[in-house]
Amino acid sequence: MSEKKRTVVKFGVKLKEKSMPSHPKLKKLIYWGKSFSRLGLMPSNDCGQTLGNLSFRFKKGKNAFIITASGVKSDFTLDSFVLVTSVNLKRKIVYAVGRRLPSSESMLHFMLYRRFPKINAIFHGHCEEILKASQRLKLPVTDKEEPYGTLALANRVITAATEGNIFILKKHGFVATGKNMEEAGRTAVNTFRMASKAQRL
Repeated sequence: MSEKKRTVVKFGVKLKEKSMPSHPKLKKLIYWGKSFSRLGLMPSNDCGQTLGNLSFRFKKGKNAFIITASGVKSDFTLDSFVLVTSVNLKRKIVYAVGRRLPSSESMLHFMLYRRFPKINAIFHGHCEEILKASQRLKLPVTDKEEPYGTLALANRVITAATEGNIFILKKHGFVATGKNMEEAGRTAVNTFRMASKAQRL
């Protein structure tokens, strides 16, 4: 999947501090970012930006999370991530710590973490095989297509999401969640393999 348009953040951002976030699990997030890119679960657009966003809950019981920055490349380094500390949904302002803008889907991630306390990792990607096989695999799907990076899309997601599962954003992509990054990542990879197999049958 290749798109010409550059990814644009559709909310206000207030950076509390312009420094790289630090967390012992960041290396694992880098691993999954590179794995998703290699498998085609986070393809790049014509501007070289990866399509998708990965995050994990920063601290148990809190809604803060570390997420890929907007417009990151597929090489993934420590500078590819931003810590989102809070989100004001009414004013559409994301508060963060980092050197770059947080992912365009930061509001979606925030709402999922707030709604599901047991979810500690959220992996959003784009994969034609999964979209095409979603009905055969009986995957949950949002009931209406919405523009990326919007509250409308985030609200659709909340109605389709479940803990530790994968679901489809209609005509857009997929979201895999889990109690940790391993569960979210394996769920997405296993679904991709099943979708690829279904396409060959």
